Amino acid sequence: MQKLQEEILPCRVQMKEHERNNPWLSLLFDCYAVIDVSVAKAIEKALKKPACHEGCIACCHHIIPLSTLECLGLKWYVQTMLTKENQAFLREKLQKRKNGQYNDTLCLFNSKGSCMVYPVRPIACRRYLVSAKACEIGEDTSMTRPNDIIKPAREYLYAAVSRTLPFYTAINIPRQQQEDIFSFYKRQNVILAEIYDKIVI
Repeated sequence: MQKLQEEILPCRVQMKEHERNNPWLSLLFDCYAVIDVSVAKAIEKALKKPACHEGCIACCHHIIPLSTLECLGLKWYVQTMLTKENQAFLREKLQKRKNGQYNDTLCLFNSKGSCMVYPVRPIACRRYLVSAKACEIGEDTSMTRPNDIIKPAREYLYAAVSRTLPFYTAINIPRQQQEDIFSFYKRQNVILAEIYDKIVI
């Protein structure tokens, strides 16, 4: 446990004042740091360079699951860290979607190929990497080229998710009898595209 704590420190977002005001934020930042360490280790072990690069948006067209705590993190980031102009930009984009002015599967938070909420992007976004070549939009690499997927170790995912458990205890969401950590995490998950209006307000 001590070794993991030392490993995550260089990867961890540090926002001490915000963490003091929002104690749950420390749990989320710890969780994401463990995920980021697992990704770095997977890349090192695979001896493959990720094909993912800035401006690549194929993943941003995927269905993204995320937990209650991750939703809260996104909402906090949008309302606290984004400029008023970017907040207004997101509200306008969301309204256009609601009005049916365009029907695009691209993530609301993608702007000109960049993620507007990158420091608090969900676990699903952080863990998904491929080698050889960047994904095509709509491509399911688990079917087309599974050997190109760089897979972080599962035990790190469990370690990351376990960091978030005190949040659920605090808001009185119990684990079911004999339910493992990851099953509990998945039970909290929703689809990002279905809750944009809960985040961008």
